Amino acid sequence: MSVYMKKVPYEYDKKTCDCKRDMGCDDCKPMHPFTKKMKLVCGESSRAAFTNSTDPSTTVGSLVVDTRDIHSPTVGIQFSSVIEFLAISTAAEARLDFELFRTCDNGMPQRLNGWTYELSGIEGNPGDFDALRYTKSFSFNFCDFPACSGCCEYFVRVSVVNISVATLLVDNVYMTALVQ
Repeated sequence: MSVYMKKVPYEYDKKTCDCKRDMGCDDCKPMHPFTKKMKLVCGESSRAAFTNSTDPSTTVGSLVVDTRDIHSPTVGIQFSSVIEFLAISTAAEARLDFELFRTCDNGMPQRLNGWTYELSGIEGNPGDFDALRYTKSFSFNFCDFPACSGCCEYFVRVSVVNISVATLLVDNVYMTALVQ
């Protein structure tokens, strides 16, 4: 008696695979029924300078993401910047709030999350300019799951909460989104 095995074809990276025969083969793993598109979006950036607590908040980065052709989109936001703290004395201190917003299809901005950056207690000789200058990077990542597909703008606003005897610069802003 002979046993007839029917060949079951599957397409994997343009190859035909016999899953009965190639059971342990890496080339013979079922693929997801659909592949989601991926997009990388690079944003626009600017800089901000703060010298006192009454300075207005400033948008330092923004980008527009079009998810109309993606079902159940996921948007990964990556933000980075350089903060330069220029103190006048060792008693200088400062606190900045970074807020990420999303506006979809020309709607109202929605706050997604916030991060705080604080500096205080600079050590050094008040006569030594380099000792009163502090430069550090600041970054965050955030995953967003918009309820529906559309055209959305993401932007980061920086506001000064407190600043004393110093100047703060937010510069070298880089903002990207990975969309799937």
